[in-house]
Amino acid sequence: VANRNIKLSGLHGRYVIENRSFFDSRQTADCLIANPPYLPAPDENIRMPLLYAGDDGCLMTNALLAMNYDRALLMISSYSNPLRCLQHAADIGYAVSGFMLAPLTFGIYSSEPKVRKQIGMLRETNRAFYSEDMYLLAGVLFDKHQSTNLSTPLRKLLTAL
Repeated sequence: VANRNIKLSGLHGRYVIENRSFFDSRQTADCLIANPPYLPAPDENIRMPLLYAGDDGCLMTNALLAMNYDRALLMISSYSNPLRCLQHAADIGYAVSGFMLAPLTFGIYSSEPKVRKQIGMLRETNRAFYSEDMYLLAGVLFDKHQSTNLSTPLRKLLTAL
């Protein structure tokens, strides 16, 4: 369906859809754009296993950052150890050159008892930040060649709840 829509839109020279692991891709690019899975859970036996992202929720985000793109636009949740994600990015040479925040309510997958319990355990160790009914989702632009770094204000905002 996606390839057909690309062809019908006249964009077949600009977009390629491949059905395989992103991590096995042979394609090169300057920028990575992703909304990676960020559900923390003790294991992947959850309602939507494809949203599982390790016990603290930043497994996939950190794996994508480690692919070493010049720029990466990624979504980061305030309940998925955002400070670890930001520290990992800094450790491998990324600066935060921009971000946007949106408040979201917990949905069906993040409210699953097993997931919500894990989020609560992360909160007890200052690795998850949220209010009773809301968390923050940040779209973060990481850049390897940026002199301005907005990671400090982003950290303050993500941990404000």
